[in-house]
Amino acid sequence: MKILHTSDVHLGMRFASYPEVQEELREARFAALAKCVEHANANSVDLLTIGGDLFDRTSVAMETLARSADILKSLQDGLVVVLPGNHDFLSPEQGSLWSKFREAAAGNTLILTKSEPYDLRQHEVDACVYPGPCTSKHSAENAIGWIREAKHPDARFHIGMAHGSLEGLSPDFDGAYYPMTESELLACHLDVWLMGHTHIPHPAHPSARDRIFFPSTPEPDGFDCRHRGQALLIEIEDDKKLAVQTLPTGKYAFKHEDAEVNSSENITNLASRFDREDWNNTLLKLRLSGRLSRDAFAELAPAVESIRRRTKWLDIALSDVAMAVTRDDVNREFSKDSFPHRLLSTLADKDDSQALQVAYEILQEARR
Repeated sequence: MKILHTSDVHLGMRFASYPEVQEELREARFAALAKCVEHANANSVDLLTIGGDLFDRTSVAMETLARSADILKSLQDGLVVVLPGNHDFLSPEQGSLWSKFREAAAGNTLILTKSEPYDLRQHEVDACVYPGPCTSKHSAENAIGWIREAKHPDARFHIGMAHGSLEGLSPDFDGAYYPMTESELLACHLDVWLMGHTHIPHPAHPSARDRIFFPSTPEPDGFDCRHRGQALLIEIEDDKKLAVQTLPTGKYAFKHEDAEVNSSENITNLASRFDREDWNNTLLKLRLSGRLSRDAFAELAPAVESIRRRTKWLDIALSDVAMAVTRDDVNREFSKDSFPHRLLSTLADKDDSQALQVAYEILQEARR
C-alpha cells in the first residue's frame, strides 16, 4: 500500500511577527496542504495521513475549516486520515473544532478521535490504524499506552499514528509534550509509525529499516525550520519492507546568514550573492560584521537595500559593522598635542588596526 504522510500543517497560524508578508505566509500553508493532495493523487495513494496539528489552534475560523475540508475533498482515491495533535487537540465541548470539521469534510476523511483500533477495511483499505489522539495542549504522558495490549484485527497492514516528542530528537526538556521513546513505539509491533509534532525530518535519510517517521512540516513556519517543507511517500510491501521518498511541498524558506565586510569588494560580493531567484521566497536574518573605510561604508546602505528587494523579508543586524579608523580620522577628531592624538597616532604608526579601533571607540565613548 502507498501512504502520503504529512503533519503540522498549522492552518490558521497568524504570523504576527511578519506583518509585511503575513497574509502570504498564511496562504502558503493552504497551498502546502494542496500540494500534499496533488502528490497523493499523482502517486495513487491508499492513505493520506495527517499526524496532528492540521490546525494551529482549537479556535480557527470557520473559513479555515471549510477551505481545508475542500482541499482534502480533492483527493481522487483513497482515504484521508487525520489525527488531532496538541495544537488542535480534542475537546468534549459541543460545537468544537473537530465536530465542525467533520460537518465540513467529505466522506473520504476519517478523524481519529478514539483510542482504539480503526479497521479501515470498511473503507476498502486493507489496514488497521492505531491512533494516539491528543486531548490537551500539554501532557506528561503520551497517548499510545493502550496500543501495546490491543488486539490486532486480521488486516494486512498495521499502522500507528501519534503526536508528541521523541526522546533524543524533540526539544521537550520538561516532558510536557506527550513524550515517547523509540523502544516504546517499536514494542507495539506495528508495521510503521506515522508521527507528528517535531518539525525536524526524521530520519534525516529514511531507509527500508526505519519504522518511525516524522515528516516535519509541509511549509516552514520560522527560523528554527531549516528545510523548505516536505511530505513523505511511504510504500509498504506485502513482506512489510518499506520504500520511502521525500516530496517537496513548501514555498518559503527561513534562513540565517552571517557575513564579514571589510572592503568595497566584500560589499559587492555580498550583494551579488543574493542576486538569484531562489532568494525571492526567502525570509532572511542577515548579521554583518567588519571594519570599513569611510568610502566603503557609504556603499553599505545601497547594498542592503538591494538585498532587501531580492528577498521576501529581511532583518539585518549592522551593529558589528564600523568605520575603520584612519590617521585622517585621528587628526580630525583630536587636537594634535592631546593625549588621545598621541596614543592613536602611535597605534597607527605601528599598523595595529585592531588596537587602534578599540582605543578610538573607547575614547569616543569617554567624550560622550
